Amino acid sequence: MKRASRGLDTPAGTIGQEAAAEKLFEEFLSSIGLSKNDLDNIHKSHHNEASLPTQNLYSLLTAFSIFIQTKKSDKARSTDGLLAKSTALGYFSQIVNLLRERYSKSLDDTKRIAKIRDKMSSFIEERNLRANVQTNDAPGCSIDDLSMLVEYLVTTADVATGFKSIHDSALLVMMWHTFGRAVDTCFSRKQQLSLAASGELFLHIARIKTSVVQGVSVYKSLKRWQQCMFHAFGMLFVCYDEPSEFLFPLAPHFVESDLPGSHPYSQEEAVLYWDRLVEDDNTLPPRKRERKRPNIASYITEVIRDAVKAMLPTTRNSVTPHMTSHSIRRGAAAYANASPKLAIQWISTRGAWLLESLTKAFAYIGTTTKEDQSVAKVLAGYPSPDLPVVTPSIRDLQERLSALEYKQLITLRSELYRHVTGFHDVRFNVALEVIDATFAALLIHLEEVQTAAASSDGVTVVHRYLYELQRGVAATNARLGSSISLNTCCKWGGHLKAHWQAVNHGQIGNAVAGGDTLLASTLENVLNQLVLVNEKLGRLEDTYRQLIAQPPFETPQRLLAQVHPQVAAAGTPPDTPAIAMTSTLAGCLLNWYTNHIWETVKGKKEQNKRADSKAAINIMLILYQKPLEIPAEPVRSHSDGETSYQQWKNALWTLAVAMDAAVNECLYALDQRKPTRKAASLRKRWKALKLTNPDAVQAIVAQFLQMKANGQVIDACTPETHLWKAKDLV
Repeated sequence: MKRASRGLDTPAGTIGQEAAAEKLFEEFLSSIGLSKNDLDNIHKSHHNEASLPTQNLYSLLTAFSIFIQTKKSDKARSTDGLLAKSTALGYFSQIVNLLRERYSKSLDDTKRIAKIRDKMSSFIEERNLRANVQTNDAPGCSIDDLSMLVEYLVTTADVATGFKSIHDSALLVMMWHTFGRAVDTCFSRKQQLSLAASGELFLHIARIKTSVVQGVSVYKSLKRWQQCMFHAFGMLFVCYDEPSEFLFPLAPHFVESDLPGSHPYSQEEAVLYWDRLVEDDNTLPPRKRERKRPNIASYITEVIRDAVKAMLPTTRNSVTPHMTSHSIRRGAAAYANASPKLAIQWISTRGAWLLESLTKAFAYIGTTTKEDQSVAKVLAGYPSPDLPVVTPSIRDLQERLSALEYKQLITLRSELYRHVTGFHDVRFNVALEVIDATFAALLIHLEEVQTAAASSDGVTVVHRYLYELQRGVAATNARLGSSISLNTCCKWGGHLKAHWQAVNHGQIGNAVAGGDTLLASTLENVLNQLVLVNEKLGRLEDTYRQLIAQPPFETPQRLLAQVHPQVAAAGTPPDTPAIAMTSTLAGCLLNWYTNHIWETVKGKKEQNKRADSKAAINIMLILYQKPLEIPAEPVRSHSDGETSYQQWKNALWTLAVAMDAAVNECLYALDQRKPTRKAASLRKRWKALKLTNPDAVQAIVAQFLQMKANGQVIDACTPETHLWKAKDLV
């Protein structure tokens, strides 16, 4: 007996479990003297009113569950040779699904099937308890474990290669807030992230195997920045090295999707794909190639284990050992169930899930928005899920800061979030409301992150996140002629924190909800008015201090600031050179022109990275084999400069994506190898082609030189000293 075609490409592990379960079921049928025809007769007699069946499929499942309990296997890990609990339950579920596909009317009582399954599970647990057999279930990840993992990844992320650590830390926080639902969340697009009407972060999800569109509410954490999804998204967006349509851009590069074609699907693609398979259910699923990269669950497990392994022994001993991706799911479920104020215990551990009911980790999303928000508040650390929570935003500072300071804040936002906003293609942009909320979370927790980075164990590094903040501050000072610093950002964060604590006084003060009474509404209105008055008074105090601090005469510094504001700006760029490493060739090209990678730097290591970038840019210009023009970067100091710069960057990114695709297509025609993403890999591949296929390379070079001589290849940004000449291509 074989399962019918489901039309979806199933993972290799699932296919293996299905085959083993079917083989075991055939062995069971032969042991009791039954065949497939006998099962058909049982099904027919069950619906024939003239005859009463002596046996039905439920009793058959009961007998099969007993057979599994006593079945021994040579591959079993236990000393007694019996099947493990998870293996037995998996086989039982596969056979239930197989029989339901053929005899659905005879197996329509889901509660009865669940009862048989629970009895088998209880028997195996009791048997293991008597034999003193320990289960191999992954331990739960506590909130302290999550905090240590996230803090370690953030504080050890260096400038050159630290984006992956920032990326992985955000991935772990997302798993906490979505109960480890990796397959549906880790390949999410930016357009699926928005700010709900009630103020919380909302992630729209299309369940891949059902195409049901759901959503997850996420709130800013009460205390811990390591637990805050707003802060995690903020760091991720700020540390992006290139534009991407994915929220987690490294996930499609480092892991393999379990979907057809081994690539992720958008919400619309998942729904259309499922509908097409429902209409044509006889279509065989495409055969999946042998997996060479891990799936997302395995990737998360590797992230956890690598981080724990790299920790110092004193820190490692404080972390729960042997954690996997399922540990975050179990830990978040236990954390949510610990709240006494949830009306129903929504979440259960993975071992107690019923495959036929809605008690899985995402079940609460299928109920109501209020219940979804209640669980989200508990996961964010709030003691009262029934009380409202207001999301912070930098717009809360509009009444608190002066017009000049608020302009500096908005300019800093555009500099920090340069890779997630301002693109003509909306796939690369994040909603402005989401940016404002995540930026507010970054400012609120900035002092805590600085303290954690300063006290981090191990080798002293230039932290990727703090470097990006310093770069944004320096760029803001250069554009506006201001003198803000990280201390200024900390001051803004203090204002935001005070405002956020005031409007969320009920949650922070551990108040008890008492309903919508007239007195409660009146007190709420009075408190809001007091908050506004306090912000205006604080703004007046800041203005008064600035007036007192100004000297009564024109100092040389002020005169210099009036004539040359960029030279007089106090915030100078950090000593660390601009980042030269990116995730794709398109990002390498964009980074080359926007960060001016050709500038001379100190240090052999950084010079080598820039040598790779320089070679990659020249190779891409050669292999593109089409006319192109890269105009000079617009000056951003005048009023229309920012608009011109955004248009220039959009055109540059469009060209970069086209060149990335054309270059890899040309390379594949020469050596039939997989696409190249890194600058160093492209440089090595080009050298190898010059040796293995010199005639084709010389023909491509000759065509490039001819186009350049005719004025069809123009690069007005890169200095001539960094562009290859004819003698360099020999």
